[in-house]
This record gives sequence, structure tokens and C-alpha cells, in this order.
Amino acid sequence: MPKIIYRVDIYYTEDGEFYDCIETTSEITARNIYAEYASQRMFIAYMHKYENGVKIY
Repeated sequence: MPKIIYRVDIYYTEDGEFYDCIETTSEITARNIYAEYASQRMFIAYMHKYENGVKIY
């Protein structure tokens, strides 16, 4: 069974400085976190999927 991790990287919009990184095994949780931060004007959020340590997207 592959180990799947979803990671959400969050940056400040104004200067692009790193804010936070949240990792979870739940795709639904990751999508909710992504949506929460992406909807706020002061943040830029990126969601990534890792399968056995290899970045898928």
C-alpha cells in the first residue's frame, strides 16, 4: 500500500515569504485547508501530493 501525504504550503501574498506548511494523509482535509487559505487575500496556497516520498503534483 503506497504511503500518500498531502502537503499545503502557505505563503504571504505581499512579499512571497513562507508562512506555514501543513501535512496530512487526508485529501479532504488538505483541500479544506487549501481552500481556507486560498480564499484569503493575504495568503497564497499550494497543494501537493506525495506518494512514497515522490511528488505527484
